[in-house]
Amino acid sequence: MVNEATLEARIRSELKNLFPLLEPTEFSHQLTFKIKLGHKSIKIDSATSSASGRLDILISYKNKAICVLELKNSDVKLTDDDRDQGISYARLLNPMPPFVVVTNGKESLFYKTVDKQKWQTSNIDEQKIQDIISHGATMADSNLDEAVRFLLGKDDDVWKKIIEDVTREQIELLYGDVKDYDKPITRDFSIQREITHRIENDLINGQNKLVLNGPPLSGKTNVFVQLCSSMNDKSMLYLYLNMANIGYGPLQFLCNRFSRDLFLKKTADDIRGWLIHSLRSPSDCKVVLIIDNLYGITEGAILQEINELVDISSKSNMAIILGITDSGLTMLKSHPGRTYSTVIGGLKPYHLGHLSDSEFWKVNELFQQTFSTIFEKGSEYSLLYRLPQTLRIIASRFNEKETLSEDRIRLIESVPSFGLLKTVWEQTNSNIKLQSDMLQYARTLLEMDCDVNKPLLELFKHGWAGIALAKAEKNLGATRCQSLQDEGYLKILRIESDVLLMPTCPELVSGAAIEIITERMQQDSIDNIQEIYDYLISKSNILPYGELVGVAALLNYSSIAPDGFSNILNKLYDDMPKIKRPSSGRFETYFPETGRIQIDDKKMEGWLYENITPWLILSHLASMELIDLEGSRNFHLNILARIGSCKHVLHKPRPVPLYDMLPISVHEIDNEGEILCHKVGIVEPIVSAMKNCFFLMPKEMIELCEHSQKTHNIFLANRLTQAAENLTMSVDSDVANAAKQALDLVFPIAKQIHKN
Repeated sequence: MVNEATLEARIRSELKNLFPLLEPTEFSHQLTFKIKLGHKSIKIDSATSSASGRLDILISYKNKAICVLELKNSDVKLTDDDRDQGISYARLLNPMPPFVVVTNGKESLFYKTVDKQKWQTSNIDEQKIQDIISHGATMADSNLDEAVRFLLGKDDDVWKKIIEDVTREQIELLYGDVKDYDKPITRDFSIQREITHRIENDLINGQNKLVLNGPPLSGKTNVFVQLCSSMNDKSMLYLYLNMANIGYGPLQFLCNRFSRDLFLKKTADDIRGWLIHSLRSPSDCKVVLIIDNLYGITEGAILQEINELVDISSKSNMAIILGITDSGLTMLKSHPGRTYSTVIGGLKPYHLGHLSDSEFWKVNELFQQTFSTIFEKGSEYSLLYRLPQTLRIIASRFNEKETLSEDRIRLIESVPSFGLLKTVWEQTNSNIKLQSDMLQYARTLLEMDCDVNKPLLELFKHGWAGIALAKAEKNLGATRCQSLQDEGYLKILRIESDVLLMPTCPELVSGAAIEIITERMQQDSIDNIQEIYDYLISKSNILPYGELVGVAALLNYSSIAPDGFSNILNKLYDDMPKIKRPSSGRFETYFPETGRIQIDDKKMEGWLYENITPWLILSHLASMELIDLEGSRNFHLNILARIGSCKHVLHKPRPVPLYDMLPISVHEIDNEGEILCHKVGIVEPIVSAMKNCFFLMPKEMIELCEHSQKTHNIFLANRLTQAAENLTMSVDSDVANAAKQALDLVFPIAKQIHKN
């Protein structure tokens, strides 16, 4: 680049030599100007950049544009490319300059803009300029097409601008209010995913063929938006296409888009040729084509176009990333009935699931900075809090809340409530088909009988909500099962000789199950409370988040049968967990990503839990105010005392892959029980209920602490200590004082456990 003064002097000198008959003071020049490509304006800026030693300058005389001057270095030979570049610019300016001059200071060539012919003249005066301006007004549209095609192939700024605009417009369609759950992206709340940086680094290091796979609602689109937000990085140019909004192949979409924006008739062959020609050329910019929401496409023209684009990416300066569900990738990565991979099977996979530990704690920081809110210690053990859509629901609740003073902060309870699960389900209200499919799937799951001859199938029915494929196809129909796989809500799991369908969003199955269980409990044909109770517990047992389902269904039932609700509360109270040491024998379990695991009884430590669901349901109910007809809270206190005195940890881990399991530290108590280490935080629903009860009935909670002290109940004292510890700084003075008083009563007892 030459300095500004030298450049100005060079331009004045060239104008004097080129136009000796024209008044020098009437000339002006622009190093920066805009050309019009259809609806698009492209900025040509020779003031900040130069290509191949050439500057593009717009020359005006008496305020009328007369030519585009291609100014080259004196040691650079003039070429047809220089002519074509200048003529292409001139044809796309409005008004159109009549001619183009290409010069290196030693040689100068004049060309007519209208027909690219050399203009042989040595005496350019105003009349000649006027004549050629008039002649140029009749230029054919075909010449405009030629100008655009040339620039698309030769000028990076032109097609980069088009790509940036396509990406920007496609992404803008994704944005909505934080409460508009039909829109995957919101400006008010965004979770930064670690996988974004991994993909960026691999792109920089030369990886050109990638696929981002994960279940629906896992945040794949969010990752792509985060990638595209780095468009200021000039080494990457992202072209984002959302197949959910397009409906046909990506090449055809680009053809239509170029035709619309540039007023040109472009074919798929044009776009294909442009991609191959332009992207194979050496460049300091890699085009990254992102094709998102690629599901339900197993054959046909769209898949052929994608396969072709993958092939182009291996031979050009282009990378391709596909966004697809786990089940979709499984179907596309291999040929049916064959063992070898497809083109898509050769892409490097990046799996996106629920939040990792580090991602969760970064979200915690985000909540603190944005909403003056943090997650209570122990929240990291809840799978619901690791799901992006759940976190957005929580964020939407705080979005319009008042701003807290700097010395105040909100706490999100570490044990999720049944209300959160219901809200997750309600967000599917706008998707009638999905709700219908999930209801039918949940109904099939709940109607299945126990198969003692298939222990592994029973294992995956409980907690995982898996159904044998043959059973699912019989009840739901093969078409519905395939549709749910195409959409990513179900996936195939092969366990030795058995084939299962597994939900990838088990929270939706559980949300649907609330409606089904409620409906069954409210049927007139069930008039036996014991039958209702047995149905509630048996079905809650097998479901993911089963205790939350049980609470929600039971509260729904209470609205039409308050007496029945009271009777069921008593049954929950009496239905104690069955917990024992492992007996002799061999224990076996199975993890999808790991396989069968066998444990010899001699190596087995801890306790075996059975029938824990009733007390988990009752623990959640104890978070609410339970008053009898006489206004007494005695039964409520009895629930807290009875469950709080349990000698074992009342927490049901969620079924997750073995490598994602978080260990929970416990302390053994004289071989008769165990308690949670306080460093774990609050993970037991009964402790969360106790904490809430300090707000509902602080005086009664002091009575419960006095009872624990009097009976020296170490298990109850330990849980009350956990509940009260975080409340001493409460802004509610009654609660803070009650918590301090409670600790004075129970902490000396709890402290003895931790010393031992």
